[in-house]
Amino acid sequence: MRNNFEYEIWESLLKAAVIKNSLDELENYSPEEISKTTLPAHYDQKMQRLVQRLHYKNAIRNSLFYVKKIVVLLFILMGISFLFLLHFDEVRATCHDVITYIYEKYILFQHEADLGEELTSVKLGYIPEGFSLSEETLSESGYDAVYSNSQGDMLFFESTPYKHISQADNEHYDIYEVKIGHYTGQFFNSTDERFPNILYWQNETEYYCLEAPLPEDEIKKIAENIK
Repeated sequence: MRNNFEYEIWESLLKAAVIKNSLDELENYSPEEISKTTLPAHYDQKMQRLVQRLHYKNAIRNSLFYVKKIVVLLFILMGISFLFLLHFDEVRATCHDVITYIYEKYILFQHEADLGEELTSVKLGYIPEGFSLSEETLSESGYDAVYSNSQGDMLFFESTPYKHISQADNEHYDIYEVKIGHYTGQFFNSTDERFPNILYWQNETEYYCLEAPLPEDEIKKIAENIK
């Protein structure tokens, strides 16, 4: 709104300046000389095209203004209609099904438990060939480590004793249970090479997570050799 107002002011000032400059120049000419002056035909054509473009721009600007008004009115009417429809059980049930479908499609795995909160030192007893430790952190929230190789592949390991919820996108994974020693974990087998495989599991004192572009057997071997 403000930009349109400023544009109209600028356009009015520009028009006034052009008219004033033209009048000032005409003061030095007599009416007889002016009447004898002839302009080339293409000057008239240029002016006609300029006027047509100006009318076209004004028409579009006015049309957009009314279109915006109509769109806003439609959104208001849709909102009122939706509130009215929510009074029907069928509509509420449909909305619930849609929300549930979206949630289950993109956020499936929820891992929640209540273990002890004492931090312990965790190390990987087996590291795949070619990988080396590039970063590790031991903080109040737990232990995190990152391993990488010369091809740019990265292995992420996380361990924490704290109660938490892990969420993972199941759109690109096949999910099933696997055995890690005496414990049961959830393995997210990637169906897209752009996504790494993920393994979640826990024992009596820790939650664990491994994420790497490695086959299931190799990831399970890493998990079974944690010290």
